[in-house]
Amino acid sequence: MRFPRPRHESLRFLTAALATLTLAACGEDDAGAGDAYVPLPRDGDVVPDVSARDGAAPPADAALTDGGAEDAAPAFDAGPLDAAPPADAAPPAEDMGAPPDVLRFALMVSNDVPESIWVQLDGLDGQPAWLTVLGPEGRVWFDERCEIEDCFDPSGVCGASKPRVRDITGGHATGQIDLYWDGVTSVVDGDCERRVNAPPGSYQARFCWSLQADVDEGDSRDPTFGVGGTLVEPTCHTVDFTFPGPAEVTWTLQGG
Repeated sequence: MRFPRPRHESLRFLTAALATLTLAACGEDDAGAGDAYVPLPRDGDVVPDVSARDGAAPPADAALTDGGAEDAAPAFDAGPLDAAPPADAAPPAEDMGAPPDVLRFALMVSNDVPESIWVQLDGLDGQPAWLTVLGPEGRVWFDERCEIEDCFDPSGVCGASKPRVRDITGGHATGQIDLYWDGVTSVVDGDCERRVNAPPGSYQARFCWSLQADVDEGDSRDPTFGVGGTLVEPTCHTVDFTFPGPAEVTWTLQGG
C-alpha cells in the first residue's frame, strides 16, 4: 500500500525540476551565442554598447586580435624635431638673395704706432665732412640741407651747424668711423628740397682725415665722441665704386 507524498515534498520536487530546466536553457544560449541571430537596428532604435561583456570594459591598452590590427589606424609619427623641411619649403629670409638695405662706408686705421687720427664729423652745412660722395648728378646729400626748406614741410629751416672733430683712434694704433647710407639723396625742386632715390651709375667716395685738429678752447667733451673744432692740413683718398653694387666701401689708413 502506497501513501501519497506530502504537499511540501511535491513542491520541492517541482522547484528542483524547474531549476534544472533553467540551467539547461542558459547553457544552450551560451553555447550558441555566436550563432544567434541579431536583427539590424532600425531608424530611431537605441543601439546598446556591446563592446564589453559582463559589464567590464576592456583595458585601454588592450591589443587587437583576430585580424583587428589590419583595420586599426596607424599611429602618427611626428618624426625627429630637427627633421629637414620639405624640398619645396620656402627658404629663410636671409637666403632669399635680397639686397642690403644700406651701403656702409668706413674709414679704418691700422697703424704700427699709436697716434691720434682726426676726422671732421660735420661742416657748416650739417653734412658729414669726413666723407664726400659724388655721383652722376653731383654730390650725394646724406641729410636734408638746413639752408633749403623741405617741399613737404615748409614751416622753416634749421640753423647752421657748428663744425665738430673727432679722434677716431683715441691715441691708439687702430680705430674706425662708419656711415650707413640708405641710397637716398636730395634734389632741388623750385625753391624747396625733395628726398629721392639716388640714380644708378659710377660713384666716388672721398675719405679725409688729419693728424692734427684745432679744438675749440673750453670744450671739455671727450674728443673720441666729438668736440668743436676743425682739421689742420687734412689728407684725402678717393675710392671708385658702382651703385647699386658692393655692400660696403672702405679705405684703410696704414703705416705710422
